[in-house]
This record gives sequence, structure tokens and C-alpha cells, in this order.
Amino acid sequence: FRSAVVERGGIESAVSATGTVQPVEQVEVGSQVSGTVYRLHADYNSRVTEGQVLCELEPSGLNARVAQNEAAVARDFAGLGLKVLWHRCWCRAFEETIDKARRQAAEASQPFDEAAFIECRRAEETGRQMHGDARD
Repeated sequence: FRSAVVERGGIESAVSATGTVQPVEQVEVGSQVSGTVYRLHADYNSRVTEGQVLCELEPSGLNARVAQNEAAVARDFAGLGLKVLWHRCWCRAFEETIDKARRQAAEASQPFDEAAFIECRRAEETGRQMHGDARD
């Protein structure tokens, strides 16, 4: 112990410790896409709120991928449109063929067997699908 005269003055206090500093709350931040950071809106120890944008990625690579995917969708829609058009033409031709067969059967005074005719056309179409058709 040390004795001293009481005086008015400031209190000095020092604390020394060893160890690792742990944050009060730690969160992992992830991204669904990767890329180069374009703008950073937060820094270490910044207070952030839910939904706040923390950073922006450089958009040119992402924009190129969006344009590429839009082109693929447009191409697929165009291909689908051609298939729909082909289907409509085939249905129209099928109806015309049935009408022609009915007229020919009527002219020949023979009954028209529509069920047999349709079954024959279905078999023909199935054969085209199985062996490929140049119009696809």
C-alpha cells in the first residue's frame, strides 16, 4: 500500500487484456450472382437496415447475359410460332382431305367410313413423327 495526501484531480484508468474481440452480432452476407463490385454503399462497422442495398455489381456483364437470354426466348417463341402455324396448316389440309374424300364417296355412291379414314391419317402422322419430317 501507498499512502498519499488527498487531492482533487482526474482519474486515470487503464485496462489491458489479451484475447479476441467478438462482435455483438455477426451476419453472413451472400449473393445470388457473382461479379465485380461497381458501387459500395456500406463499410465495416456501418449500421445497415433490412432491405438496404449494400453494393451494386458492374452491370455490363449482367446486361449482356440478359440480352442473350432475351434473344433465346425470342428465338424459341419464333420456333413455337412456326410450329403452331404448321399445325394449323396441317389441320386445315386434313379437314380439306376429309371433305374431298366425302365428296368422292358421295359421287361414287359409296358410304364414307370416316373413322377408318381418320385412323389411317393418324397412323400416317405417327409415322412422320417417328421417322422425322422435313418440315420440323
